[in-house]
Amino acid sequence: MCQTGCVGLATSGKELCRLLEASGARHNLQGVEKLDLLVWLADQVKGSVEDGRRMRLQIHELESLLRREGVEPQGHGAKGAVAELLLLRRREITRLGYDSASAQQFESRDAQFEMALALMSPDHVDQCFAVATYSEDVPAEDATLPGQVQSPRTHPGRNNGVDSCSSRHGSSSAEASHRAGFHTHLVPPPPSFPPPAEPPAMPRTPAS
Repeated sequence: MCQTGCVGLATSGKELCRLLEASGARHNLQGVEKLDLLVWLADQVKGSVEDGRRMRLQIHELESLLRREGVEPQGHGAKGAVAELLLLRRREITRLGYDSASAQQFESRDAQFEMALALMSPDHVDQCFAVATYSEDVPAEDATLPGQVQSPRTHPGRNNGVDSCSSRHGSSSAEASHRAGFHTHLVPPPPSFPPPAEPPAMPRTPAS
């Protein structure tokens, strides 16, 4: 649903250019206006859905654009977002006072496409958008499985609250332990045993 009282596009021209590029459209962007970018974006998305062509544009990016412009998708998923994108374009064309012939042409083409869109399966429309990926830069030594507790060991190059203490008090603690007569090694080294003696050689009996 499109809210009334909207004055101009709130989305920056730079963001519209990025979305247009992600949709796969290629235009000369020298001196273009925001409405031009929006018209091209809607045409590219509509054409990609008609042809079943996947874009680099993600559905959440399109939904963010719509919400920023005061448009809430009435349906769920990509089908509703595509329909509302066309509605946003018609709203801006009307607001800027395009000639009636051009406005009616957009409206007629959009109406034909929306009838075809209603018959498309949600999966067909969803597959025309890129899949969102989420990644976290977690070091391999920090990865834990469900139910595991992170080991409090000190990692090289990190300050886990232990390095600073050991750097300040490590040498003094060792000297104090030496003066008090304590051994710093709590686990004694394993005892060493001499190698087993070789068995005596058996006398050989000459063959008869």
